Amino acid sequence: PNTMTVSYPTPCVGDFSIMVNGLKENTSYYTRAWMVNGNDTVYGNEVKMFTTRSSNNYYSIEELQFMPSEPSFVNMLVRVRDYYGKGANYLDDSDFQVFENDVEAKSSEIHSSIRKMDAFPFLIKTTLVLDFTSSLILYGESGIENVKAAAIRLIEQKSENQEFSIIIFKQSEPEIIHDFTGDKESLISSIKRIKRAGPTTCLYDAYTLGLNQLPKDIQTIGFIQKSFMVVFTDGNDQSYGTQESNQLLSNCENLRKAGGQDVYTIGVGDYDESVMKRLASSANNFIPIGDLSQLESTFIRIQSEILRESNSYYLLNYLSPKRGGYNDLKLKIKGNKNTGGYAQHSF
Repeated sequence: PNTMTVSYPTPCVGDFSIMVNGLKENTSYYTRAWMVNGNDTVYGNEVKMFTTRSSNNYYSIEELQFMPSEPSFVNMLVRVRDYYGKGANYLDDSDFQVFENDVEAKSSEIHSSIRKMDAFPFLIKTTLVLDFTSSLILYGESGIENVKAAAIRLIEQKSENQEFSIIIFKQSEPEIIHDFTGDKESLISSIKRIKRAGPTTCLYDAYTLGLNQLPKDIQTIGFIQKSFMVVFTDGNDQSYGTQESNQLLSNCENLRKAGGQDVYTIGVGDYDESVMKRLASSANNFIPIGDLSQLESTFIRIQSEILRESNSYYLLNYLSPKRGGYNDLKLKIKGNKNTGGYAQHSF
């Protein structure tokens, strides 16, 4: 991935801030602190991600749960997406407007606050499905090691509230080499123990196993759980004949649609693009790569999108000045060019 180094111009003690210029809009970045002390360079352990804003200011707000309570309290859970359909994880309280009966509720008159998902309980479940068939040898003796190294790098980027499971396919049946856990070292050890490639690309069976293992999303005011699956392969399913393979592909597609989980697919080498797009939850979630050297950066890109999507939830806490009667509440984003892109609920 491309990197940018920004240095603080003078020695400092305690908290400090740096202005960074030249960043691309609507882009996720990772940051990590470092310090030079004499001849030694020390890097901080914490890696943080942020997303720059989109300049087109076009958003849609999806209401997920509305919970009123006496005498006039309202909680509304929403999810915000930008013009490209990606999660908008960079908004804060000052970006929103609350309207009651088409009159803007001023903060001096009412109690209103917006909190992001990372301010209340959430969990990200991610299943990693990896192809370790013998065709990886076509990319040299290091082909298998490249896939393992890329997967380890992905695990190293996991967030504190994220659990991974790992499925590999190389034989007639896929194998779960690790169930869901947030333990990085345990996950990495499981990847390192993968020794050799196998003969069979049982892609559809591995995909089905992954989705059946992956829990459905929970989107409630009390708790949010978001599920993702990342599938890498360098070829087409070879376990079945053409007619049976077509049926299994349809079954995979229907299973994904029924579960509602977000699925990313990565293809290298001899794969069918139309199949990979059908297995992905959207056409944009299929990512072709030219060779295995691009796999690590692709995993990191997907992880950025996972964190971005997972933190695009916002919770409105609102105390209406009205006592009784029938009222209409709207939640809008300031300057939104999408005139219909707001959440509305009557209570």
